[in-house]
Amino acid sequence: IQLTKTYNEQTFRDDLKRLFVQVGERNRRTVFLLNETQLIDESFFEYLNQILSNGFVSTLFTDEVSRRSVESR
Repeated sequence: IQLTKTYNEQTFRDDLKRLFVQVGERNRRTVFLLNETQLIDESFFEYLNQILSNGFVSTLFTDEVSRRSVESR
């Protein structure tokens, strides 16, 4: 994650989407390394909590995108 002045929740969601596509669809081993200075918005914690608790973020992808991803495997 590269923080910029315009980095916000939507940008974080987009980064998470790219991460899940890389790991899930492309089957690439990946390390997601994040430090506390990068958690600039409280909503980031909610997403990270879902990942740690469930292994995914339920609201990250639409049902259609999720279904296509599963069908393509």
